Amino acid sequence: MKKNIMSFIKKQWLLIWTVACAFLLLTMYVSAEYSARANTMKKVVVATADQGQMFSSNYLIPNGDNNYQAKYVSAYTGEARNTSTYSVDVFLYNYSTSNIYDYYGEAIYYSIEVELTNQNGVAVAASALADSVNGDATVSVYYGSNHIDFDKNSARSQTISGQILPHEESGTSEKKYSVRFSGNWNFDKDICVRIKTVLTKTGEHANKYKDLVDISRIIGLKQNNSSQSNGWDAYISEIREGKGVSTPDGFNLIVTGSGQATVTIKWKPDKIAINRSFYQFIDGVNINGYLSTEVVCTETTVEGVTNPVIDSDGWATLTINANANSLAQNYRNRYGIQVYKTGSETQPTTDFFAKDKDTSEASENEWIIVNIESSQSSGT
Repeated sequence: MKKNIMSFIKKQWLLIWTVACAFLLLTMYVSAEYSARANTMKKVVVATADQGQMFSSNYLIPNGDNNYQAKYVSAYTGEARNTSTYSVDVFLYNYSTSNIYDYYGEAIYYSIEVELTNQNGVAVAASALADSVNGDATVSVYYGSNHIDFDKNSARSQTISGQILPHEESGTSEKKYSVRFSGNWNFDKDICVRIKTVLTKTGEHANKYKDLVDISRIIGLKQNNSSQSNGWDAYISEIREGKGVSTPDGFNLIVTGSGQATVTIKWKPDKIAINRSFYQFIDGVNINGYLSTEVVCTETTVEGVTNPVIDSDGWATLTINANANSLAQNYRNRYGIQVYKTGSETQPTTDFFAKDKDTSEASENEWIIVNIESSQSSGT
């Protein structure tokens, strides 16, 4: 038997070698296919984890009890001080602002706590609203046909109970709260309003909303002067958080603020790329719901490949016409932009991001430059 086997192997060595090679290649393919799928699944899981919870706001954020957000306005004069208000519209959503196409699977029950604080979250007595020079100030929070009011004689904190973000069959839902500061507001006083949600986790809701957390923010008014920024800012979150920039394949560029501003973002496409879905419009529609006049990036198509137009110095340009006071723009006060390394052998340093600089003066280390031009904004 052994001799027959050896004889067969000698006569059919080419066939046996071919079968062995084919089996080895098949094993390598299956292994590579599994690894590719595993990596893809990992990326999907990570992306999903970064989507954020499906209870969000245009102002309020998780752990925002001591986080201050100013709205910059132009001061009223004359009779308008007595007849007008400065309005800050706060929206709550049953979806994450990172993914507006996935919404919470049931109604969300909660209440809203509103209290007077300073910018640092320290309690402020309602009596501080008294002002013998400018006139006593007031703050009201409107929700639907109802409202709560703060004046010099009121409590410093009040609660709006029985709030519901309904579960709509059509998908997403939202609720609006309008914070209205009186037109005679004294901008020199450090008086703000902290708004905080309190998810209902008692009674029939005792075991619900374990995947949600409460959101809050301190909101105040700042006066817009011609020489004063209206509060818009831009930063790379990984740099701000002190993370290393050489290891990640991508970063998050955050543009946030209040009022109106023109935000110009320039980047070097040979070093870094911006997620095209941020500014791309398909049949006139943007996946994030941006208006065509809100986010603008001129592109060109060469041999079937579409890319941003690059100027003679090697920079591409994206413009955001931000207006947090605009209903058409959903009172948007934050833009999150994903940027990626393009595979260049050169690794970035923390200097790869710069602000308020002309690209002609940029160093080789600077890959993204953001310039913000403020616009005057009045109260409503």
